[in-house]
Formats: sequence, C-alpha cells, structure tokens
Amino acid sequence: MKAVLKISLVGIAGVIIGAGGLSALQAATATPKAYLIANLIEVKNQDLYGKYRAAVLDTQASFGGDVLVRGASPVAVDKSVLPKGTMVIVEFPSLKNLQDWWNSPAYSAIRPLRENGTVGTDYALEGVPPT
Repeated sequence: MKAVLKISLVGIAGVIIGAGGLSALQAATATPKAYLIANLIEVKNQDLYGKYRAAVLDTQASFGGDVLVRGASPVAVDKSVLPKGTMVIVEFPSLKNLQDWWNSPAYSAIRPLRENGTVGTDYALEGVPPT
C-alpha cells in the first residue's frame, strides 16, 4: 500500500512540475500582439475616404484585426504637444499578422483611397509578450 501511495504522489508531482514547465515555455515563446496606430490629420476627399472606411474592416478580419479606437481625439494628461486630428488603433495577434494584412492584395487594393483621400501617419507597434 505504501508503494502505491508513493507512486501516486510521484505521479502527481510529475504532472504539476510538467504543467508548470509547459506554462513557462508557452510564456517564453508567446507572440506579442501588434498595434496599427493611425493619426488621421485631414480628410482631403470625403468620397474616397468614405469608400475606404466602408471596405477596410473586411480586409482586416481574416488577419485577426480588431479595432480598439476609431476617430478618437487625443486628450492631454500633461503639457505634451498633442498630434492634430484623430486616432485609430487596430490590434492584431502579431506583427506578422499586421504586416501580412498591410501587404495583402485586399488592403493594397483600397490603400490608395486612404492615401489620396487623407493626410495622416500610420505606424505599427509591437506589444509586450503575454505573461
């Protein structure tokens, strides 16, 4: 009976240690999310921009794009100089997903609508790895 108890305890300990190791490995290799930050400074052509807005969400869906902020004006929390215009933040599962979306045929087809219809700045940021 004592042998069965010892074997059971060793087995349970092995499962706990293995689960902890797997969790640490997943955390160490987890891919950080990425964020597209767009600062829309001016709409030069409302018709072009309207067509872009109507189509852009469909291009992001298959790459895991999730709009977190749309058309928000920055609010100062200190004496920093605020960017002009409004902000858009789109979250992607990874920087690779974001870049694949940016270079996809679907987004490349509508990007000229934004580029010719607006003035602004777009850039990507990689988040911290999940813990």
